[in-house]
Amino acid sequence: TSEAPAATPVRPPGRPDPAPAAPLAAWLERLSASGGSDLLLVAGAVPTLRVHGRLEPSGELPLSAAAVEELFAAQLDARRHELLAVAGAVDFSLRLPSGGGRFRVNLHRQRGGLAAAVRALPQRIPTLAELNLPPSLAELVAPRRGLVLFCGPTGAGKSSTLAALLDAPLTANAAVR
Repeated sequence: TSEAPAATPVRPPGRPDPAPAAPLAAWLERLSASGGSDLLLVAGAVPTLRVHGRLEPSGELPLSAAAVEELFAAQLDARRHELLAVAGAVDFSLRLPSGGGRFRVNLHRQRGGLAAAVRALPQRIPTLAELNLPPSLAELVAPRRGLVLFCGPTGAGKSSTLAALLDAPLTANAAVR
């Protein structure tokens, strides 16, 4: 096993994730308020938001490698720190204390420092109709056997489609009760 750098405190396992660091929480609030999908944090670059498919620099100074590490230090318990050291990447989720959103985080090594891709998660599961998908698509989850693959580029709606497909029968059953 590798040891954590002295500058990076490691949270003991089993404790709930603390709230994001103040600057990170502010960027996530801004992302949510703008209807954006991603926050990209890379050492040597300005924090960047993806809003309606367009990358928008935050207008702040570029982040140092130490600053990126500090933003996520509280979320790195011993297990996550080990994964990051061994695999070079770790995934986890964040929730804003204000209830303003949930986020999926991919923290990874890039150009000798840490980088993060933070994806905003919807507050509720969209329906097939809201995704402009035909109702007949719900039949994909009916068979007891088989394999269905969802392929496409980042942001194409794979996770939203899968969530809507899996939620459709649950919603229908709840309406019958």
